[in-house]
Amino acid sequence: RVLFRSGTLVDTAPDIAHYANVILADYGYAPCGLREVKGAIGKGVHELLKGLAPGFGQNPEKLERAVVEFR
Repeated sequence: RVLFRSGTLVDTAPDIAHYANVILADYGYAPCGLREVKGAIGKGVHELLKGLAPGFGQNPEKLERAVVEFR
């Protein structure tokens, strides 16, 4: 016998992409497409932003501010 619990599945990638692009714009980086953002999801916010804008990796203080704003 298989027990099944229903749950809610939500595709949050479009929302994550939207807010990531808000942060990228605020820091002077070009926006990214949904496919690119989806490829960077799952590694945490720090890695998400560094993956979308490598310049964040060169400036830890800027990255920390951006992570706080993103969250």
